[in-house]
Amino acid sequence: MSRRSGQNGHIERRGKFYVVRFWMDQAGQEKRVHRSVRICPVKGPGSKTKPERERCAREIIAESGADTEQHFRQIEAVNLGTSFRQQSEWWIQHVQDRKRKPVKPHTISSWKSHLRGLTRGWATCRWRR
Repeated sequence: MSRRSGQNGHIERRGKFYVVRFWMDQAGQEKRVHRSVRICPVKGPGSKTKPERERCAREIIAESGADTEQHFRQIEAVNLGTSFRQQSEWWIQHVQDRKRKPVKPHTISSWKSHLRGLTRGWATCRWRR
Protein backbone atom coordinates (compact mmCIF):
# COMPACT_ATOMS: atom_id res chain seq x y z
CA MET A 1 0.00 0.00 0.00
CA SER A 2 2.88 2.39 0.65
CA ARG A 3 3.76 2.70 -3.03
CA ARG A 4 0.17 3.59 -3.94
CA SER A 5 -0.68 6.23 -1.37
CA GLY A 6 -0.24 9.94 -1.74
CA GLN A 7 -0.56 10.33 -5.48
CA ASN A 8 -0.47 13.88 -6.79
CA GLY A 9 -0.97 12.91 -10.37
CA HIS A 10 0.64 14.48 -13.37
CA ILE A 11 -0.98 17.57 -14.87
CA GLU A 12 -0.55 17.98 -18.59
CA ARG A 13 -2.04 19.99 -21.40
CA ARG A 14 -4.01 17.96 -23.91
CA GLY A 15 -5.48 20.00 -26.72
CA LYS A 16 -7.64 22.76 -25.23
CA PHE A 17 -7.82 21.23 -21.75
CA TYR A 18 -5.61 20.51 -18.76
CA VAL A 19 -5.88 16.90 -17.59
CA VAL A 20 -4.58 15.02 -14.58
CA ARG A 21 -3.12 11.54 -15.08
CA PHE A 22 -2.82 9.02 -12.26
CA TRP A 23 -2.55 5.28 -11.69
CA MET A 24 -5.64 3.24 -10.85
CA ASP A 25 -5.85 -0.42 -9.77
CA GLN A 26 -8.22 -2.56 -11.84
CA ALA A 27 -10.15 -5.59 -10.62
CA GLY A 28 -8.98 -8.81 -12.21
CA GLN A 29 -5.71 -7.32 -13.48
CA GLU A 30 -2.33 -7.33 -11.84
CA LYS A 31 -1.06 -4.19 -13.56
CA ARG A 32 -2.47 -0.74 -12.94
CA VAL A 33 -3.77 1.54 -15.67
CA HIS A 34 -3.34 5.24 -16.28
CA ARG A 35 -6.50 7.30 -15.84
CA SER A 36 -6.90 10.72 -17.40
CA VAL A 37 -9.51 13.22 -16.15
CA ARG A 38 -10.13 16.74 -17.44
CA ILE A 39 -9.50 19.56 -14.97
CA CYS A 40 -10.30 22.77 -16.84
CA PRO A 41 -9.97 24.51 -20.19
CA VAL A 42 -6.66 26.19 -21.05
CA LYS A 43 -8.23 29.58 -21.88
CA GLY A 44 -11.52 31.30 -21.39
CA PRO A 45 -14.21 30.84 -18.74
CA GLY A 46 -13.47 28.11 -16.26
CA SER A 47 -9.69 28.23 -16.67
CA LYS A 48 -7.64 27.99 -13.45
CA THR A 49 -4.25 29.04 -12.19
CA LYS A 50 -1.49 26.48 -11.61
CA PRO A 51 -2.09 26.14 -7.81
CA GLU A 52 -5.83 25.78 -8.42
CA ARG A 53 -5.19 23.06 -11.03
CA GLU A 54 -2.93 21.19 -8.60
CA ARG A 55 -5.53 21.40 -5.81
CA CYS A 56 -8.26 20.29 -8.21
CA ALA A 57 -6.08 17.37 -9.37
CA ARG A 58 -5.61 16.18 -5.77
CA GLU A 59 -9.38 16.40 -5.22
CA ILE A 60 -10.09 14.39 -8.38
CA ILE A 61 -7.66 11.67 -7.30
CA ALA A 62 -9.19 11.58 -3.82
CA GLU A 63 -12.73 11.32 -5.24
CA SER A 64 -11.71 8.48 -7.55
CA GLY A 65 -10.55 6.44 -4.54
CA ALA A 66 -7.19 5.57 -6.12
CA ASP A 67 -5.37 6.35 -2.85
CA THR A 68 -7.72 4.74 -0.35
CA GLU A 69 -6.67 1.60 1.45
CA GLN A 70 -10.22 0.29 1.18
CA HIS A 71 -10.07 0.38 -2.64
CA PHE A 72 -6.67 -1.31 -2.59
CA ARG A 73 -7.86 -4.12 -0.29
CA GLN A 74 -10.99 -4.64 -2.40
CA ILE A 75 -8.95 -4.92 -5.60
CA GLU A 76 -6.40 -7.22 -3.98
CA ALA A 77 -9.19 -9.51 -2.78
CA VAL A 78 -10.53 -9.78 -6.31
CA ASN A 79 -7.09 -10.30 -7.81
CA LEU A 80 -6.13 -13.15 -5.50
CA GLY A 81 -6.09 -16.59 -7.08
CA THR A 82 -7.68 -19.74 -5.75
CA SER A 83 -7.56 -20.29 -2.02
CA PHE A 84 -5.95 -23.29 -0.36
CA ARG A 85 -9.36 -24.67 0.51
CA GLN A 86 -10.62 -24.44 -3.09
CA GLN A 87 -7.45 -26.00 -4.45
CA SER A 88 -7.56 -28.84 -1.93
CA GLU A 89 -11.22 -29.60 -2.77
CA TRP A 90 -10.33 -29.74 -6.47
CA TRP A 91 -7.38 -32.03 -5.75
CA ILE A 92 -9.44 -34.44 -3.63
CA GLN A 93 -12.04 -34.66 -6.41
CA HIS A 94 -9.32 -35.20 -9.00
CA VAL A 95 -7.60 -38.08 -7.17
CA GLN A 96 -10.95 -39.79 -6.69
CA ASP A 97 -12.07 -39.53 -10.31
CA ARG A 98 -8.84 -40.20 -12.20
CA LYS A 99 -8.65 -43.41 -14.24
CA ARG A 100 -5.07 -44.34 -13.42
CA LYS A 101 -4.53 -45.34 -9.78
CA PRO A 102 -7.61 -43.80 -8.14
CA VAL A 103 -7.30 -43.36 -4.38
CA LYS A 104 -9.33 -45.59 -2.06
CA PRO A 105 -12.28 -44.09 -0.11
CA HIS A 106 -10.69 -44.59 3.33
CA THR A 107 -7.57 -42.71 2.22
CA ILE A 108 -9.76 -39.88 0.94
CA SER A 109 -11.60 -39.60 4.27
CA SER A 110 -8.25 -39.49 6.09
CA TRP A 111 -6.90 -36.78 3.78
CA LYS A 112 -10.10 -34.74 4.17
CA SER A 113 -9.73 -34.92 7.94
CA HIS A 114 -6.17 -33.61 7.74
CA LEU A 115 -7.17 -30.87 5.30
CA ARG A 116 -9.98 -29.73 7.62
CA GLY A 117 -7.37 -29.23 10.33
CA LEU A 118 -5.16 -27.24 7.98
CA THR A 119 -7.91 -25.00 6.63
CA ARG A 120 -9.28 -24.22 10.11
CA GLY A 121 -5.98 -22.76 11.25
CA TRP A 122 -3.84 -23.03 14.35
CA ALA A 123 -6.23 -21.42 16.83
CA THR A 124 -8.99 -24.00 16.44
CA CYS A 125 -6.90 -27.20 16.42
CA ARG A 126 -7.70 -29.59 19.28
CA TRP A 127 -4.10 -30.52 20.05
CA ARG A 128 -3.01 -26.85 20.42
CA ARG A 129 -5.31 -26.21 23.41
